[in-house]
Formats: sequence, C-alpha cells, structure tokens
Amino acid sequence: MAIPILTKEEFLQRQDTVRTELSSLGLDGAVIFNPVRVTYLTGFAHCPTERPIVLILPVESDPIMLLPILEEQHFKSQAPWFNNVRAYLEYPGSDHPMLQLTRLIAERRLRTNKLGADHDGAMDLNGYQGSALSDQLGFRVTPVSNLIDSVRMVKSSTELAILREAGRWAARAHEFLQEAIAIGRSERSICRQAEDKTLDLLAKASRKEVAEGSVSTIETLLAGERTTMPHSFTSVRPVQVGDVVVTCCQGIMSGYNTELERTLFVGQPTDRQRELFDIVYQAQELQLSMLRPGNTCAEIDKKVRDWFSSKGCSEFVLHHQGHGLGLEGHERPFMDIGDPTVLKAGMVLSVEPGLYVSGVGGFRHSDTVLVGEQEVEFLTPYARKLDELIV
Repeated sequence: MAIPILTKEEFLQRQDTVRTELSSLGLDGAVIFNPVRVTYLTGFAHCPTERPIVLILPVESDPIMLLPILEEQHFKSQAPWFNNVRAYLEYPGSDHPMLQLTRLIAERRLRTNKLGADHDGAMDLNGYQGSALSDQLGFRVTPVSNLIDSVRMVKSSTELAILREAGRWAARAHEFLQEAIAIGRSERSICRQAEDKTLDLLAKASRKEVAEGSVSTIETLLAGERTTMPHSFTSVRPVQVGDVVVTCCQGIMSGYNTELERTLFVGQPTDRQRELFDIVYQAQELQLSMLRPGNTCAEIDKKVRDWFSSKGCSEFVLHHQGHGLGLEGHERPFMDIGDPTVLKAGMVLSVEPGLYVSGVGGFRHSDTVLVGEQEVEFLTPYARKLDELIV
C-alpha cells in the first residue's frame, strides 16, 4: 500500500480554516508556539528545546516562521512550499527571540490588541526564560489554543488513511508481543523481543509502504499486581503462572498515533478474574454502541460509569473512558463527564474503560476507533474476547 501523503494543499486548507475561526473572533491573526500545533499547520515536526519556534498566522497575509538557524534547513526540507522564514542565531543571544518576534508582528502590521496566541509567550522548556508576549506587546493576547485544537478533532481523509496504517502496525506489534510472553521471562525482555521483530519488519518494508519516521512500539507490558496501577513502567519482573497482563502497543505513522491495549492471562483466569474481564468487556461494548455523531463525551462517560456502578465496581474505576488520538497520544476530546464535546464523524478516539482491583488485577482493553456516520471503525484490529487472550 502506498504511503498516505499530507500535501501542501492540505496544510494551506488547515491554515485557512483557522483563519476563518480567527476572523470570526475579530482577530487579525495568531501566534503559535506549541510544537504540535506548529506541526499541524505547517508539517514541520521538530524536537522542542529552549530555542523558541514560532508560527505567525495573519488572517489577511501569508504566514511567517521564526526559528533558530540550526532548524532552518530542517524546516525547509519538511515544508519546502513555505516561503517566509526568519532565522535567529541562538537563544538567549544578544537579541532575544521574543524581541525579534515582537518586531515581526509590528512588521506585519498586526494590531496587537487584535492578536491571538496559543500561549502567552514561548513555552517553558529546557530552562527557557523570556517575557510574556502580552508584556512585550503592551496588550493582552486572546487565547486561541482551544480554537486550533477543536479544528484538529475531525480528521481529513488523508489523516484517516495514515491512522489506519498506524493501527495495523500497532496490531502487528501486539501479535509479536503476545507470542513472546512466556513464564519466567521478564516484562522487559518480552517487550524488547516483540519490538525488535516489529522494527525489523518495518525496516524491510519498502519506502512506498512506510513513511519516514514511522514506528511501532511496545509502550508497556505489566504483569501481576502492578496491572492495578495504570501508567506504571515495564520492569524486570518475570512473568508467572496466574498473572494478569495488561499491554500497550503504539502504532505511529507520519507523526500520527494509535494505541492498542489488551488484558491477557498467563494460564486459566479465576472466576473473579473472568467476571471482571466480562464487566469491562461489556463496558467497552456499551461505549462503542454510543460512539455516534450527536452524542456527547459526558453522556458516554456517565453511561459507562453507571454500568460499573450497577455491578458494584465504582470504587475500582480510576480514569475516564478514553480520549482523542492524532498528532498526540492524548488530545481532545476526552471521554469524560466534564467534557461536553459533541461527537462528529471523523473523530478518532481511544475506547478504554478499565477496572483495577488490588489482589485480583487490572482489566482494560483500549482500541483506536473512528467515529462514522452510522458505526465505528476499528483502526486497531485485534482479538478482544477472553479465550483468545490466554497465553
């Protein structure tokens, strides 16, 4: 399958969409500091450091990038169509980047009292220090981070094609992971073997099949009691008979993230483990049935929480039911009782209800799915039923 490519036209369309939203707020433009939002609007992916990288997006004229000279060639290789680039030598330098940014804003004749920004100044990374943008301009900038992130929630056809490929690689990685689980092997060695096999397969794929920078990784494998502590790190603990195992694999292509998580068993599960597995499985089924345009994230989270409550499991719930996926592993919207976001076709979400019971185990499946007009599409196709997940 050919690599899905994000084109110049798509980035220009994204910029125009954001311009329309800025104009509706009466703004002349926006200043973008967040690296992910810069990537979304230009295609430039970079390693953030103390050196500010800033996109100025006027409503009525072409955008301009301010970046350190060491990133200039890197930027031009990723966004050769982007015409206006200003490079500074270093941070903090004799001429601080924030001062140079202020001069660029004045040069573009942007009215500072009609300017938006996703942060009020460069982000606090690697010891960075600098004035707030509002202090530099003498006016309070209008926050626009939510505006841009709302645009990002609904994926384009190209983004969806990329995410489908990323999901297939996550599933392939999980196949290797499940095959590698063996009694006496450490969590870390299991992950390493599976990840090596996956990366070897990626290396053999042609350039037409896999985009540069794509990767499929084993994020975690937890066994035993630590499965009750989500986001723990993989350890050197050997896998034992009777363990519950909770996994997390990521497929990442062209910067777009998918996740695939499963609950597995080393040997036959106990009756209580089967019961809890089934409760979580049914919770995921309930959630999937509600992923329709028009339903809200808050309604879905409440419905799943009510299901857990009806089974006497409320005390074992440690998190909401999922989140958006795309250029970030966690992004808007959130399947949370406090998030009123209305679902739309084209949103990509994790579906991951979970229960965590001390002395018994943690129980969580996570699938990356696409919200369609009529039904959801699994982007991480993998076995979900208990009998398929016994090692």
